[in-house]
Amino acid sequence: MNWRCLSSLLFGTKKPARRHRKRPCQAAAVEALEIRKLLTADLRAEVADAPNIAYKGYAVPVTTQVVNDGNTASGGFYVRYFASLDTTIGTGDTLLKTVYRPSVAAGGRSDWTESVTLPANLAAGEWHIGYQVDPFNFVRESDETNNALVAATTTVSIPPPVDLRAASVGIPYLAMGGKTYNVATIVANQGTGASGAFQISYYLTTDGTIDDSDVLLKSVAATSIAARSQRWWYESITLPFETATGNYRIAIVVDPLDSILEPLENNNTFVTSAFRITAPPKIDLQAIIENAPAEVLPGQNAFIQTRVSNSEASPSGTYKLNYYLSTDDTISTSDFLLKSVTRASLAGGASQTWTEQIALPANLASGTYRLGVIVDPANAILETVEGNNVGGTGLPFVVRIPDKAGQFNIAFNFRGLTESQQEIFRQAADRWSEIIVGDIPDQTYYGVFIDDVQINVSAKAIDGAGKVLGQSGPQRFRYGTSLPLISVMEFDTADLAAMERAGTLYDVMIHEIAHALGLGSIWKQKGLLTGAGGAAPLFTGKQAVAAYNEIFGTNATGVPVEGNKSPVGSRDSHWSEAVFTNEVSTPYLTGSVRPISRVSVASMADIGYRVNLDAADFYLPAGIAGSVAGGTGSGSGKAGLQQGTDARSSAWLAAPAGFGPATHAFDLTWTHPILNGTATSLVNNALDTVKSVATAPVPKDVVQTIVDVLDAQRLRNSQAPWGSDALTSGFAGADVWTGGLATTDAEAL
Repeated sequence: MNWRCLSSLLFGTKKPARRHRKRPCQAAAVEALEIRKLLTADLRAEVADAPNIAYKGYAVPVTTQVVNDGNTASGGFYVRYFASLDTTIGTGDTLLKTVYRPSVAAGGRSDWTESVTLPANLAAGEWHIGYQVDPFNFVRESDETNNALVAATTTVSIPPPVDLRAASVGIPYLAMGGKTYNVATIVANQGTGASGAFQISYYLTTDGTIDDSDVLLKSVAATSIAARSQRWWYESITLPFETATGNYRIAIVVDPLDSILEPLENNNTFVTSAFRITAPPKIDLQAIIENAPAEVLPGQNAFIQTRVSNSEASPSGTYKLNYYLSTDDTISTSDFLLKSVTRASLAGGASQTWTEQIALPANLASGTYRLGVIVDPANAILETVEGNNVGGTGLPFVVRIPDKAGQFNIAFNFRGLTESQQEIFRQAADRWSEIIVGDIPDQTYYGVFIDDVQINVSAKAIDGAGKVLGQSGPQRFRYGTSLPLISVMEFDTADLAAMERAGTLYDVMIHEIAHALGLGSIWKQKGLLTGAGGAAPLFTGKQAVAAYNEIFGTNATGVPVEGNKSPVGSRDSHWSEAVFTNEVSTPYLTGSVRPISRVSVASMADIGYRVNLDAADFYLPAGIAGSVAGGTGSGSGKAGLQQGTDARSSAWLAAPAGFGPATHAFDLTWTHPILNGTATSLVNNALDTVKSVATAPVPKDVVQTIVDVLDAQRLRNSQAPWGSDALTSGFAGADVWTGGLATTDAEAL
């Protein structure tokens, strides 16, 4: 189209045309008008949104969306934001801000959030925050009526006096997972009043946006910040041990729970620049005490066998190890420090075992302590597991400081036993300390102080309950006397638990400690066993033989010992089961009462101990009638009168006249362990009376004598008295016990 044609269309002037020519100018003008109609923009305000509450003098985020409904790009345009008292933007509204926006393509849209500040002098009340697109009509549009839009009501009020802002956080350039760093923190209060106490949370993030995938590192309480002030400090932050190698950021969030009313809530988070975190080396140190003396004296040296292992792949580097004494069951760095040592680096998967000499303080009070060890007590080494550095995995070892100077002491090293099982062991040892009364000179074995015998007791799973119980016996001997110095006991944990439940563990420990002290285990070495390996071996110790002949009424030259018809573990080291039945040193656990007879006590004297024969339990062999000689000392064994169910010897059936036929034979066995010689005589006299008058009345004062003796002895041993009711409940009358005694009678006196 040329100018002449255009001007004729615009101004109505025409140049006369020749007939033989067409009218090209008119056709071109129509075409130009059609093109102008197709290339028109149309900007439209689509979305306007603002907070429900805003504060004078503070910024307000306004969500803005402008759409171009035209068929050509709009080109750059202006947007003006207003505060209006009604829903229409007009000349009386308050201008808040003018911004310039880039072109919007045909059919496209532009979304953004604009921060606009409300004037400090804006009247409080209900306002509509809105905007107007292309307010100066610089953009040619097909529709100029859709350029303005307001949001819902925003209540504008006086701002609260506090405005906390996370200003910055200082970070390390390089860091390692599991380590602790001091992070510089700055928080400002832009408000007009003090903030009051508030909370701060630190997060580890990979992208700078706080969400559920980020790790909360720490939350701390901060004290109030004055108006128009700021505070900075160092906060100790520990990075998670399991953090993978990579780039991270730390985000600080002030008042994360929005507990403080603020005019601006979007300035409470600050995200640092990225920094590098590397994964830590794999180290896991564990410590255990493998051997330690159970009894030591103040001022003496203790030799502690210690093992430290590193179960991970990386070398540990130099590490520290501390030894402690504790008065309770827990070992910690607050306990009494015995010694601190530094050890060389431990390779991955390796372990170190050594014996550490530790001097106990001379002023250490007598008592029971826990000995423990802590590897890396200050947590200077980064480990995959920090909770296994104390004393290994078992119970702490017991260090008992002897308070029985001049007496016979049995010390234990326990491993794998429960506290209740250990206590039963100690009770059994105390019983033997009542029998063996002579002190043995103290001795040090490879630095281990021993007074008088040390028994190392361990328990582990072997083959379940009721099969192999374990083994016990001396391991090291004293010079000169050849008495046991160190003995060992090994048990199946299942058997220990089963015996504890059944109530037999005490008697079994009496038996096993006897072996550990030498009963049966050193007879051959002492030359006190004849016929070993045969069917009827004999123990020839003079004092035991005398006690045997006194009890059994014989004139034997030796005490019968279990022969080769028994298993290897029973023969040549136990009293004959057939002869001694329920005595505690026979090879089988039989009967409900298992006394330590004078024969067993005397045999300990024969092998070299100084003993108290009167500390033996009362023991009556099966089938032996009448009163029995033998001490019934002050031991703590089980007590009671046990009525038998049959007559066990022909001699008994023939004794004395008037007892009655064999069908009514009555075998009364006295098994009380704590009576003295005088009491024994009284009891035996009472028994003789009962046996001789099967159908005649028995005076109650005879039975009362038995009751009184028992009560007196029980009180002497800090036991509750039985009282006459317990022993006379089977009497038919107030004063007498009448009637014959049949084999089925069950009077348990």
